[in-house]
Amino acid sequence: MIGITIQSCFSEISLPDIGINAMDKILHFIIFGIMGWFLCRGMYLSKNHWVKKNYFLIALGIGIIFAFSDEWHQSFVEGRYSSFADWIADTAGIIIFCLLYQKIKTTDRGV
Repeated sequence: MIGITIQSCFSEISLPDIGINAMDKILHFIIFGIMGWFLCRGMYLSKNHWVKKNYFLIALGIGIIFAFSDEWHQSFVEGRYSSFADWIADTAGIIIFCLLYQKIKTTDRGV
């Protein structure tokens, strides 16, 4: 989350042109998805029983609120802009990666 916030402070990030129009959204999906995975894992490994029991919803809540705050933060950075489509890509990544974590966790208790 710190890395995402720091990166959001830089004006206009140029992405390499690899012929994919939605590359920005794909990166949002992957980066926030990875963050969602780690949020799920962190909440699941918590020593607090309530947090561990509700890890999935807590991770989703924290991740989605953070994604919103990141987009809002970018609206104040010169050369950056806030985008609802970016927030949707962030949220989709968080949800999908959290679901993947939950699926793997239920099939392999070692995660």
